[in-house]
Amino acid sequence: MVHNLTVQFEVVSVGGRMRTLVEHEQNLNGTFVPLSSDNLILAFNACLGSVVVLNPLLGLMIQKIGFGAFFYFINVLYALYNILSIFLPSYLQPIPFILYALARTGLYGNFFSYCAGRFGFTHFGTHTGVAGLLTAVFTLLQYPLLSLTLDVFDGNYDVVHYMLGGLSLPLLACCEYMRRRDVILKDNGGRRRKEEDKQRSNVKEDFVQILPRDEHRGVERAWSSEMRGGT
Repeated sequence: MVHNLTVQFEVVSVGGRMRTLVEHEQNLNGTFVPLSSDNLILAFNACLGSVVVLNPLLGLMIQKIGFGAFFYFINVLYALYNILSIFLPSYLQPIPFILYALARTGLYGNFFSYCAGRFGFTHFGTHTGVAGLLTAVFTLLQYPLLSLTLDVFDGNYDVVHYMLGGLSLPLLACCEYMRRRDVILKDNGGRRRKEEDKQRSNVKEDFVQILPRDEHRGVERAWSSEMRGGT
């Protein structure tokens, strides 16, 4: 939910933040700024749209390293995004834009993959729907945060980025919990598969023993095909 709040807040605030940043640099230095606020907004939209080509790679990462470890990765991306958004000059803002786009895509991919992998597909729609509803309600906080930025902090978006970046730190405990749980489930799954294979082998031996000797070879071939996933 915290990262979803970051996702939504950036969407509603990026235009104002870029205009404020560019105006501040112009007033501070009195020099030409390489990228205008409009160009920066276009760069943000381009990063957000083009990151879709990396979806297969992000999906492969989830499959290889697990949900918990991938959540570590997402958490680090969001923390870097918030930090770099504060300290980088306007012409380097496309760097946090890229991190934001990667984190956003990976966050949603990890969420739906986790729901399917953890709970299965029987109630997949219910689980994702309820989680999506709770997240949507929570991310309505983006509007009070934007109001605070404009009215109380005098257009200083850095305060909210400090806050959202700081909230990434406690989430490391959640990442570690998910990572350890993935390891436990993987180990249990491996032991369960070994037990199932052993049971199948015992059933095969018992079945073969009651058949005539000339039928043993056919049973062996059929059983081997089944173990390989054949029909």
